[in-house]
Amino acid sequence: MKPSCYNLLTPEESGGAVIFNTRSGCMAQLDQQHYAAFQAFEARGQEPGDEEFRKELLACGFSIEDEENELEAIRLELFRNRFSTSTLSLTIAPTQECNFRCVYCYEKDQLRRQMMDRETRDKILEYVSGMMGQIRRLHIEWYGGEPLLARKTIQDLSDAFLRLCEERHVAYSADMITNGSLLDEKAIQLLNDCKVGQIQVTLDGSRESHDSRRRLKGGGGSFDRIMHNLRLCKERYRGSIALRMNIDRNNLAEIEKVQSILNENGLERTVFLYLGHVTNENGTCADGSCLDSCEFAQEKLEFLLGQKDGGQRFRNGVPRPISNCCGADYEMAWVVGPDGKMYRCLQDIGIPDRVVGDIHSPDTLSNSALYFAFLLYDPTRDPECGGCKFLPLCMGGRCPRARINGHRDCEMITEEVRAYMAHPEQFAECPEAI
Repeated sequence: MKPSCYNLLTPEESGGAVIFNTRSGCMAQLDQQHYAAFQAFEARGQEPGDEEFRKELLACGFSIEDEENELEAIRLELFRNRFSTSTLSLTIAPTQECNFRCVYCYEKDQLRRQMMDRETRDKILEYVSGMMGQIRRLHIEWYGGEPLLARKTIQDLSDAFLRLCEERHVAYSADMITNGSLLDEKAIQLLNDCKVGQIQVTLDGSRESHDSRRRLKGGGGSFDRIMHNLRLCKERYRGSIALRMNIDRNNLAEIEKVQSILNENGLERTVFLYLGHVTNENGTCADGSCLDSCEFAQEKLEFLLGQKDGGQRFRNGVPRPISNCCGADYEMAWVVGPDGKMYRCLQDIGIPDRVVGDIHSPDTLSNSALYFAFLLYDPTRDPECGGCKFLPLCMGGRCPRARINGHRDCEMITEEVRAYMAHPEQFAECPEAI
């Protein structure tokens, strides 16, 4: 056996160390004796004399068989997942209209009064029907604009998807990203009927803070309406709710307030609160309000450490090894705009030079260079990434679109891992720990 190339060590004052393997995702706390044995193993290839310790190192990926080539294995797993045909994933924006005008919206230049017409809906169904013979699962993400402005489109397409999947014995799942303002009783019933298993809603602070950032199109705040709707969802919605809080320097003090608001409304067990990073899209950070990657990683860590759920949320937030980053670099994933234009990333909806296809003629690429930039990038051969110990956690930057635009999230990833390794006590009952 030999040491893995993806071991990270943080020495402790006790003389021991915390070890984390970015390829396996396993973390362990070594006492002084085992740390000394592991150091000898890494430095001189001297295998530990303790047989049980050797087995644990191998089981957790801290050591590997002599003949194993980890980089080649990562490359194989990357392309095996990237070009798998088991799941068809469609992000569908039935409209580019939105009833909000959020100050940091990356879509603000693309928002327009446009609804998906029947011809485009029929072409989507035709495309999905044609894929039924080769997939085992269909996943739909409803997006916008604000998708609940186009309820009939969601209802009609969902009914057809569910019917197709039932006829062809294909598993079905659906999610929705919504601003939450239109989640009335009829909308919640729609979500239940359409098997939308999770919704994501955003709340950016207490009433004053939230309303200054996420205002209605015609003016006025949205906080009260969203809170009313979340309480209604608690009673009637059958799925789960992810509550996103987008943070920058202007609302850092609001994080604890949001948690208190959820508690006061009996929603702490209904919604899963997490933090989103406001980045510099469309001049969002012209005033210097955005946090850099390291600052956001630290805020996220402090938030996770403060959650009163026995460390479970902390453990769930630990960076995990990935294969492909997201739908943008998965061949069987598409983003479809209301006009039928197809994209690799949902942030590209409505941007003409980011169009890579059209649902009306889905076999024809309109921007092959961009398409190939998403799907043929190999981080294992990237001079900057191929030899990096953090490669399995980000596969070239975690966000393919940001990478193509010349940005990588390296600092955030390394900061997150080092911060988590500084708190091994949170992993006392973690099944991956030795």
